[in-house]
Amino acid sequence: MSREWKRKFDIGVPVERVWAAVVDPAELGALTGPPPNPVTVQPQSPALSRMNVLEAKEHELLRWSLSNEEEEVVAEFTMVFESTETGSRVSVTRCGFGEDEQSDIFGDAHTLGFCHGMIDFVLYLETGLMAKRHYNGCFRSALGVMYKQADFGLEVRGVDAGGFGDQAGLAVGDRIVRLADNAVYSRADVWQQIGMREPGSEITVEFVRGRELLSSSGKLISATQRAIGE
Repeated sequence: MSREWKRKFDIGVPVERVWAAVVDPAELGALTGPPPNPVTVQPQSPALSRMNVLEAKEHELLRWSLSNEEEEVVAEFTMVFESTETGSRVSVTRCGFGEDEQSDIFGDAHTLGFCHGMIDFVLYLETGLMAKRHYNGCFRSALGVMYKQADFGLEVRGVDAGGFGDQAGLAVGDRIVRLADNAVYSRADVWQQIGMREPGSEITVEFVRGRELLSSSGKLISATQRAIGE
């Protein structure tokens, strides 16, 4: 399995309340599922299709694995619950998704999405409001580009035939610096731009190839049509 990832979340409610929400499928599903009557949502990744609880200690620990459709374990998660002076703390550890480059890229994307979901979860527990900033299948549009995070920003590692990246002429090794005239430093910047636009929207992209700064444009595709990438 790939490198380990850890994150702590401080929540201003008792640990008993956090535990109750995490283990209640109805409550957790209402938070992570799509809002009423979504326009279009992408299907959930097959890699995240099966959750299997491995260990549970009430108000203390929850450990589970995620498996793909072939029932191969792709990741394992551990949540540790603690009481604090201001409420509770949840420490999350994740390992998995494989050791090749594609697995690392997927793991990075999952990390960002998981953190967004947890931030909405904390807001919900502390206020009772479901902001729905993040949920499974929230993006209607996609680039059809696989990219990895590097110290200089995002590097293209794959292009889906017919997708935005293909239309714009992106190639493996290109370094994306702007999308829709907005600076791009990380995956979160890309998500912000595609998340606010419908499939078919035409946007610009600036990228570095070798030592040359280039610009192009293309149309976003439906998230349900992409074969690779985001």
